[in-house]
This record gives sequence, C-alpha cells and structure tokens, in this order.
Amino acid sequence: MHRIDELRIADGDWQRTISFWEGNPAEIGHDDPVDLIVVSAFRDDYVPTERSIIGALHRRGLSVAALARDKAYDLRETTGFWLSRPLPPGASPVGAGRILCFEPHFLGTQPAEVVGNLFRGLFPFLRDDAEATVAMAVIATGALGEAPDRMLRALVTAAAGWMRRGLPIRELRIMEPWAERAEALRPVFADVKRGLATPTAPPAASPPPASAGYDVFLSFSKADADAVDVWREAVSQASPTPRLFDYRHSIDKGQVWQQAIDEAMQSCRRMVAFLSRDYFASVECQEELNMARLRHKREGQRFLFPLYVRSLADEAELPLWLQTVVYVDCREADPHRLAGAAPHLRIN
Repeated sequence: MHRIDELRIADGDWQRTISFWEGNPAEIGHDDPVDLIVVSAFRDDYVPTERSIIGALHRRGLSVAALARDKAYDLRETTGFWLSRPLPPGASPVGAGRILCFEPHFLGTQPAEVVGNLFRGLFPFLRDDAEATVAMAVIATGALGEAPDRMLRALVTAAAGWMRRGLPIRELRIMEPWAERAEALRPVFADVKRGLATPTAPPAASPPPASAGYDVFLSFSKADADAVDVWREAVSQASPTPRLFDYRHSIDKGQVWQQAIDEAMQSCRRMVAFLSRDYFASVECQEELNMARLRHKREGQRFLFPLYVRSLADEAELPLWLQTVVYVDCREADPHRLAGAAPHLRIN
C-alpha cells in the first residue's frame, strides 16, 4: 500500500488533502489510522465478496454484517448512510475509528448520481470541531458498474469543491486496491489535479452588508409550502419586516435558476430551513442545508435557523449535527408553533 499522488486544498488558513493510493482500505494499519472507512453496499447486503472492500474487511476479521446488526446511527432514510459503533482501539484488525456504510439504493439513485449523494450524506457524520481523516475506494465501480476513471474524476472534483468551502475533512484518501487499475488511474488523478490547482479559495465568511437584496433565505420542499406560508404570515407582522427570499416569488422569469439561488444564499444574513421528510428527500434542499452548515460554522453559529415542521419516516432521527443546532419543533406543521417561532428569528 502506498501513496501515488496528492492534491492540496486551500480553505483560508486551513490546508486539506485529497490523496490517491494504491491499496485497500481494509489494509490500513494502526500506525497510520483514519477516523472513518467508507464502504458501499446494496440495500442490507453485506455478503463478503471476493473483490469488495466488505469482503477484504471480512478476510481481515471485521464483519460489516455484524456491525450492521448493532449500528450506532442509521440515517439511511435521509442520507443513505449508517455508522458503526466505535471499533475497539488496538483490538480491531484495521486502523479505523468506525465504518461508515453507504447504501445509495435507499435513495433510489442511478450510479451517475452516487457521488453527489455521497458527499451530501457524509455531512451529518463529520464534526464541526474536529477535522476527520476519511478513506474510501473508488466507489460504484464494482457491482454498480461505473467506469473507474469517471468515478475518480467525479470524486476528486466534488471533494475539492466541498473541502474548499470548509468540509471538515483533513485528508480524504481515495484508494484503488488493484495495482494495474491504480496505475491506469494515475494520469487521471494527475489531470484532475492540474485542473483544480489554481482556483481561488473562498474568503473568510463575514455577514453580508445590510443593503443586500434579501435578509432571510427560505429553504424548503414544495410539499411543505403550507407551513412556510403560515410562518411567513407571522413574520410579516414584525417591524421592520425582513426581506425574504422565497423561490416561488423571488426569481424573475428568464433568470438562471441556480444562479439566482446561489446569489440569494450569499446575500442573505440568515437561512430558515423547514425540515421534513420531503426536505431531506430533495437534492436541492440538502445542497442548501449543507452550504448553510458550513457558513453557520464560519459565522459563529449565527446563520442557520431550522424549523422541524414534519416528522421523518419511521421515526428516523435528524442528522447528528442538526441535533446540536438550536431548532424549533413545529411538528406536525402546527400553525401555533410556526407562528410562535417567528419572533425568535434575529437578523442582526
């Protein structure tokens, strides 16, 4: 097992690394451990096949099937991931703190969408107060059948974008177990590295000026529009009334949709997220929430204002990091609670 190449990512004063290795995550030792090893599986299928990382871990003496029977957290409903309990230090056959299992078919995705869901799903398992080291293989190239070069490009590009925004990963180790394929992917990594070498890092975040077009960005699924309207009506009674970005009313005809969303998120001083099952099923809402999380961290926990408006399916839990954010429980779109939450929003 050896490091082939690496890409350094700048995020203000932080330096993060994406490294490419020949080797199997199951071979990581206690002399150079990682916090998380990411494996992927079909739904509830942990059969240790010959070429899978789950199989390699099994041969080392670590059963993912056994870990799955006693999960620490199961967030497959909202993220596609479940997290194992901590592996016993020193007694585990691999140098990893935990196993994080990604089962994208819980989200009904096709392989080409897996990378986006992977990084959206990683967010809840990363701590804001500590940078993690994460190892994974070039995912979706086995039974899911994606081309290794395509997946490596997608992994590195997506990881670089999120790490520049503040994703708390100190090092992402992308590992290829098969020597011949690792050698074939060496120039692919180098090519992506060249293309990503010079973009500017985002400046340290500071609150936008009061003259910005909107004060508050509303992030919600259209299925929860009724709850949004109840809250909006209550907020409209405030003085002064905050300027709200609501995509239903705030995007001009002919304007580029994603550009309008991005500009509004940058200009707003707060974001109100209306959390529900439909919210977490929406790729767009998850993207907005993840961007808000990074800005919330940069701005001293002053950006994000979550309202929990409808319960998740099967009594699933909110993502771990959201459980540490002060939110208002307005389930099940209770109009009195929604109205009562309005005065708690502070713009400055």
